[in-house]
Order: sequence, then C-alpha cells, then structure tokens
Amino acid sequence: MAERLEQFIGADHGPASKASATPTRIVFLSDTLPPLGQYLRERSPFLRDCDVIDVRAQEAATELTGTPPDLVVLQVAPGRTPCDALVDHAMHHWPQTALLAFSVDADQDLTFLTERAGVLTALTAPNLKELHEAIEQEIKELSFGTIRGVSLPNLLQILQWEKRTLAVKVQDADNWGRLHLLRGEVVDAFEHAGQSGGEDAALRLLGLPHPRLSLERSYHNQRRVIRASLNNLLMEAMKRLDETPSTSTPDTPLLEDAMFFKRWLRPYADQTADAASPEPPAPVEDDPSPPPHSPEDTTMSNVKELLDSAMGIDGALAAALVDYSSGMALGTAGGGMNLELAAAGNTEVVRAKLRTMDSLGIKGQIEDILITLESQYHIIYVMPQLSMFLYLVLSKDRANLAMARFKLKSLAATISV
Repeated sequence: MAERLEQFIGADHGPASKASATPTRIVFLSDTLPPLGQYLRERSPFLRDCDVIDVRAQEAATELTGTPPDLVVLQVAPGRTPCDALVDHAMHHWPQTALLAFSVDADQDLTFLTERAGVLTALTAPNLKELHEAIEQEIKELSFGTIRGVSLPNLLQILQWEKRTLAVKVQDADNWGRLHLLRGEVVDAFEHAGQSGGEDAALRLLGLPHPRLSLERSYHNQRRVIRASLNNLLMEAMKRLDETPSTSTPDTPLLEDAMFFKRWLRPYADQTADAASPEPPAPVEDDPSPPPHSPEDTTMSNVKELLDSAMGIDGALAAALVDYSSGMALGTAGGGMNLELAAAGNTEVVRAKLRTMDSLGIKGQIEDILITLESQYHIIYVMPQLSMFLYLVLSKDRANLAMARFKLKSLAATISV
C-alpha cells in the first residue's frame, strides 16, 4: 500500500519522493563520542547517501537553523532532557520532520516524550544494529509532503488502509485546518475559520470543494476526540453537501422554467418530418394537474439525468437502470462492457437473492449488493418499492466506496415512474 500513497506525493516536496535529487537530511542529537551520526554513517551504505548532521545537546539551541531535516534522532539521557529545545522547535517550525527517540537506559520511560511531541518512534536501550534498522525503516516510510492527483476522501481511505499515524493539512483560499490520524483513523481535527475542533471541524474540512493537501507530523493524536468511523464521517460530509442549497443564480432566464420545456419536449419518434419546428405551446396557468406520464418521458428525461449523475460519481465506468421483472435495461451510460448482457446477468443475481431470502424466511427488502473484483466494484442498488435496480461499475483505484453507495441511495430517491 505504501507505493499507492507515494505516487501522489509531489516530486518537489518531501523526502519520500524518489524523483527528488536532494539527499535525506538526518540530525542526530547525542552526547556520544565519537558523534553517533558520523559513527553510523561510516558503517552503513544506506546512511552514506544521506546528509548526516551531529549536534551536541548543549549546542542544540544554536544549531536549529537552515533547511528542516527529514528525520531527527534524539538520545534521551537519564535524569535530563536535552532534547526539549529541539522538540519545541520541531513542533513549531518543522511539521514535516519525523522524530525517533532512544534511551541507553533500559529502565527509562519515554512516554513523557510521546505525550509532548505526538507521534514518534521510541526505542529503549537499543543496540547499534537495532538503532540503525529503526533509522532505515523510518526513512523508507517517510511520506510527508504535498499530495497531488487524489481527493481528500480517497486520500483518507488510503491512509486508513495503510494504518498511518500523521496529520493531513487541508487548505483552500479562505480556510485551512488539520485532520489528525492515529493508525488510519481520524481521532481529532482543527478548523481555522471557525476555530472549531473535533467532529464538527472534520466535517467542515471534508466539505471544502478543492483543497490543497499535505502530510505532516501530528501533535494531537494521543487522545481520541472523534468517535465516528471514517466511513461515517465521509457519509455525513456528503449528506451535508447534498443538503446545502446552491447559492448560484442562473445567468439567463432560459433555465427558469425547466419543467415547462420538459413538458413540451416529446419523444423523437413522435415528431413529424416537417422542416419547420412547432412552436411550444404557452403554459396553462389554470391547470395545476401534471401532464399524463408515459414510459418514454421517463426513459428520455428522468432516466438520462439519473444515469448522468451516476456517471459523475468518482471512479464511475458504467451505469444502467434495469427492470429486473424483465431483465431489460431502461437506460445505460458509460462503456467498457456489454451493459445489456450485464443487465440480464445481474437480474439473475437479484432474483436468486430474493428466492434465497424467501426460502430462509427473511423479511424486508434488499438495499444493495456489492460485488468486489480485482480492479472494480460492481454495485447493484435495488429501488425501494420498485422492480428496478441501479447498476454501477466503479474503478477500484479511483472510487470512494462509502460515498458512492450513499450517492446511489440519494439518486434512487429522484427517479419518478
């Protein structure tokens, strides 16, 4: 999964980028003689390719300038904490710097440092081999930097799959904030404009339309403030977006009476071959009753709008509205497969499940059926009270499954027959 995340990290940001020519910069804060960083570098082919800097504890306050390091290795000595100045500096100025702390005393508890500095790797009395392996692993797992080519919901799902512990900085022109993750779960958040925290802040950040994203260390993930799961957060954020009224106004009055034009348009087969188009009839103000419904109206307007909206879901490859009483597709969109054949095949899937439920005495209705393939999701959403289902094919790499299922449920409520 790490490769999946690193492909989205900007080439000009962060040490995890393989395209960057800048060597990894490591600062060792230690009182050992000879200096620990130099000693390890002379014995490690891996560290020879890194920019290694040794800083003695008493010099830390004057050596914290210049380019931020990618990793800081702290030696925590018994009875004193010479790393305080460096930790404080990192917390305020180096949000993308990783920390690794170790103690030479097997009885020393490093919990205080974790509580102070957030996520870091802590080792108690490691030998040089263990310390070197931890440093190498830390460098290989660095994933801080600017994220490009992936939406915030999809990024959060990748981080959840990889069980990452870090912060996601979310920023647009008017607002910014951070989502704090612990082993892939969002545990806290901060949103600047409203000075809010917790779940409310997370939902506000998830609602930003096109934010810039970057990964940083987290200093606020030691206490779980947000109890909701990631899927529930994403679904609630999508629900809020759907319920937010649009503030845009039409630029032209042609859209003001869209229902009038829908009433006027007739199926293509009913139109005459005359060269001149008929004038639309004037709307009848005194007759509040709706026009008679015909299957063609549903197929040409409502179904097309439904399928167009379904194809707007992230990762959508194909969609179809299917009548499972006959196995016929009422409308299709997208491609890459024979959707008429898919409609007939998935009709059998729905019928088989209904027969099984009846045999088992299970009451109620099917909401949806999810079929997971190697590279695709196939979702069959069964319309409540109707003998129809909405069939959606999603690319596994680009889809957000939780949001797609929620969106399908919302779209199903718009179909009129």
